Amino acid sequence: MRNCRGFTTIEALAVFSVFLMVSVSLLPSFLYIKLEDQQLLIKRQVLSQLHDDLIEIAYGEHQENPENHNHQESKMGVEVMYTFTKETELTKGCAEWKDAKQKEHEVCLYAFPAKQ
Repeated sequence: MRNCRGFTTIEALAVFSVFLMVSVSLLPSFLYIKLEDQQLLIKRQVLSQLHDDLIEIAYGEHQENPENHNHQESKMGVEVMYTFTKETELTKGCAEWKDAKQKEHEVCLYAFPAKQ
């Protein structure tokens, strides 16, 4: 009579090796997605801060000299430089930073001055 009381060592080893191959092939993808998610979160925070600063300049006391509002701050461990310049009748605000891969990013927004 045949013994049917469970897996043999070979079958267990084959299942474990398949599980290990799938895990090893998917792990880099999950890490890349997590890193990109963090970079997107930083970009959203930078754009939100830039927008808020431009609104403050357009309606505040820095309307004539937006260069006085230039500043640098840290977002989630990343140093971001905010610069503002007057271009014709528009105010241009730019943010520059380096991501975890040391790739440089720059985003710019424009604002019309508030009606006096």
